[in-house]
Amino acid sequence: KVVRVAISGGGTGGHIAPALAVGEALERLLGGSGVAVTYFSTDRPVDRKMYGEAGVECRVIDSPRIDKGGIAAKAALPFRAIRACRQVRKCLREEGTEVAFGTGGYSSFFVLLAARLLGIPAALHDSNALPGRSNRLASKFCRQVFTGFESAGRFFGKKAVFTGNPVRSGLVTGMERDAAAAELNLEVRDAVVLFLGGSQGASFLNDLALEAPDEISVVVQTGDRDLTRVRERARRDTSMVVLPFHHRMSLLYSCADLVVARAGAMTLTEIEHYSLPCVLIPYPHAMDDHQTVNATEFCKDGRGLTLRQTGIEPAVFWQLVRKLFTERSRLESMKLAYETARANRGGRPSEIIARNLLDMAGKGSI
Repeated sequence: KVVRVAISGGGTGGHIAPALAVGEALERLLGGSGVAVTYFSTDRPVDRKMYGEAGVECRVIDSPRIDKGGIAAKAALPFRAIRACRQVRKCLREEGTEVAFGTGGYSSFFVLLAARLLGIPAALHDSNALPGRSNRLASKFCRQVFTGFESAGRFFGKKAVFTGNPVRSGLVTGMERDAAAAELNLEVRDAVVLFLGGSQGASFLNDLALEAPDEISVVVQTGDRDLTRVRERARRDTSMVVLPFHHRMSLLYSCADLVVARAGAMTLTEIEHYSLPCVLIPYPHAMDDHQTVNATEFCKDGRGLTLRQTGIEPAVFWQLVRKLFTERSRLESMKLAYETARANRGGRPSEIIARNLLDMAGKGSI
């Protein structure tokens, strides 16, 4: 018998990537014909892009946001919320959904609410160390809440299960650094530093990359808005590669000796997947400053360093990076910290979550 699962997550890559990873894990466990997954998303461009690239069709929910809009939008909020809930409830009935799973965002909230109203068992995953308001409220509709950071469990009480953050199968490890660099047309000098500003890019990180000393090779993912400026100022040789976005992130991670990044949950998950030493500079204007909380939690066991954006001088930053490459033992200890973190979780997050969902659906023996 086919197991029917509803998976919802949208609005940001940090919600969509774990949703896809768990869907993939269910298919690995049951085979393509053993599970039917219905995905729910928002109508934002990032949803269309990421789900589309994965070859996944979604049911788009007109899900209102409680934290945006003016007086008119707030006045219409109850009516839009009721309409979204009815829309999802109808879909879940038609699909014969046996278990629902959400990864965050307002589309996820309404799927979990509709599941609760229909008596369908539901679970939630929160990827951040500081859960968002939508997920904290949605957790009330769920039997279990899987967390990407152990410290997030305090927000969900006895429902919390620490799993770590799911990673998609497309992030291939084991590629040699020189082979990855060759595919990027990158000249490898003393070391390679990868700069990641998230899906939108980060001008502050891009500016740090432009100040790199000549002996350091650089790969910088700028985002679309800053691409032209950075390319105009970049070194005129192959020791610096400037990209708006790269669909094969495995190449970027595989060629790097060190990553400099923001502290969004998806970025941290991918850095951990490759056991890469990192310097994290959280985005200071993130909601509730959750990136600083992510970075602090991520680095507390030695996987990387956290710096506040305010007051960072490029010369001092690069002096720190040079020191890390001089003291190679520090980089090696960072890599070992990842092995310890993975061992403490006891398995792949996506498969742990998938097996729990099957248990909720009464299919635990599969």
